Amino acid sequence: MAPGRSNRVTLSRDRVEFDGRTIEYEVRRSVRRRKTVEIALDQGNVRVLAPSNLPADDVRRIVCKRAAWILKRLADSLVAPSMRRFVSGDTLPYLGQNIKMVVQGADVPAPEVHLERRQLLVSVPYCIEEPERVEQIGNAIVGWFKGRASELLPMKVDLWRPRLGIEARPRILVRNQRSQWGSCSSDGTIRFSWRVMMLEPPLMEYIVVHELAHLKVMDHSAAFWKVVSDVMPDAKDRRRRLGVVGRTLPL
Repeated sequence: MAPGRSNRVTLSRDRVEFDGRTIEYEVRRSVRRRKTVEIALDQGNVRVLAPSNLPADDVRRIVCKRAAWILKRLADSLVAPSMRRFVSGDTLPYLGQNIKMVVQGADVPAPEVHLERRQLLVSVPYCIEEPERVEQIGNAIVGWFKGRASELLPMKVDLWRPRLGIEARPRILVRNQRSQWGSCSSDGTIRFSWRVMMLEPPLMEYIVVHELAHLKVMDHSAAFWKVVSDVMPDAKDRRRRLGVVGRTLPL
């Protein structure tokens, strides 16, 4: 670097919508970068390296142009979950606690899942065989998590939205999105991944607050983070913990 030339880097955050999905990204602007824009992925985080004088609208257009590539790379970068056998003694996280599975044969048409006494009871048809057994049990467990998410998340939203000054409950959907915990569309619809049910409640509530804050500020500007921190002062720490815990989920 030439004497006296600054290498000052500025950071900001933003998001774009593409094909019904939200891509959140960090923009790193540097005076040393003259023309080119580089998009990099690091452990599921999208970073855009751009010249310091490039307008945010131009950055968004570039991200939108590469959106399909970004989403594919995000999907490819996910650590594939270990093959589950779904047998008695296996454990799954639920609200931050590992619960033991009890798998038993039963006179049922399809696998059924119930939570009883801190155990996940899975009833399986007697006649089912591998590999259909593993697939059907897995689908039943995902369905159970989705059902619990559909019950609990609206209550969490109702708990936090008055604190953000949001009067009406937004439309809430539970989806199988793996690359995002949640997203907020421009029409005000909030989508959550059913996997939030595996997290401890403080981390789940951070995700709820994060998405609710987007109803007030759609980007990740300083104004957005102020909305989050005003109602959740330890949001930064929760976000850091979420990044660590999220990489360890088994499904």
